[in-house]
Amino acid sequence: MAQLTEQIQIGTTIFQCLPIQGFWDKTIPAVCGVDVNSFFIGNAVPNIVTDWALLLLPLPYIWRLHRNTVQKLAIYATFLLGGL
Repeated sequence: MAQLTEQIQIGTTIFQCLPIQGFWDKTIPAVCGVDVNSFFIGNAVPNIVTDWALLLLPLPYIWRLHRNTVQKLAIYATFLLGGL
């Protein structure tokens, strides 16, 4: 699903320029409806916030588990791998 979302985002940025070649060839005068940098920053910020939330929200619950510290760190490392 994430790959489809990325393809849609890239397609949105490339195909909104007329002519399409004007997106990557700056010598061609093109009309683009959306500022590409703002578009990607607007997409990146919610993704970064979600990543941090998924990493930080389970911490209090992990530390309340009746496990030793090494096992708690191993559980948290599993969450860290999911955030990659």
